[in-house]
Amino acid sequence: MLGGLDRPDLGFWVSLAELTINVALGLALWYAYGPLGIVAATVVTQAFAYVANTVLVRRLTDVETVVTRPFLAQIGAGAVMGVVVLAAKSVVPLAGWPAVVAVVGLGAIVYFLVLFAVSRFHRETVRGIYADFIGSRGA
Repeated sequence: MLGGLDRPDLGFWVSLAELTINVALGLALWYAYGPLGIVAATVVTQAFAYVANTVLVRRLTDVETVVTRPFLAQIGAGAVMGVVVLAAKSVVPLAGWPAVVAVVGLGAIVYFLVLFAVSRFHRETVRGIYADFIGSRGA
């Protein structure tokens, strides 16, 4: 969010705070809850980043609404992914790493497909990355 405001100092401090929160909270929650602690730490860190960026953008500009269409698409895709993962978790016994990796992989695939289906912004991003990848292989 701060990239276009010509304030790399603020972007740096927000990123540094994100890293610090994610590492500290991730380690603490890893010991308390295992791998789910890492997920929780990431969610908390991303919530912090969103709030910090929102506050800074509102203070530095006249922008009132910072809830964007791509953000709403991500929320929707995350909700669909959550439902699918919960359903898969109730069907597949998570007795070992292969089952966990399969359920997490399923969640990632569902998230990507839903986001790709509903968001023009994300489709264009994927196409741009793909074009850059193909272009770099030919060089």
